Amino acid sequence: MKQTINWPKILYISGIIAFIAGTLDPLDGSVIIGLGCALMACTTLVTKDDQWKKFLISLIMIVTGVCFLFYFSSMGGFGGTSTLSW
Repeated sequence: MKQTINWPKILYISGIIAFIAGTLDPLDGSVIIGLGCALMACTTLVTKDDQWKKFLISLIMIVTGVCFLFYFSSMGGFGGTSTLSW
């Protein structure tokens, strides 16, 4: 009897592991966090899970946050002698 590999489950668990691993260093791991969330959102969409819209909204918010993180970081960040200091 030949067993089939459940790829969506493997990708979903890989996404969770990537998401958690990226949170260890949020600035450097932000890309890994985004990729992990993308894996989770794609697998919930493919498997037609009831919660796929929530995962998609979470992915959009995380990608937007990562883009703003890189943008503010390229401008010098917050604080110090930058013009963005509060």
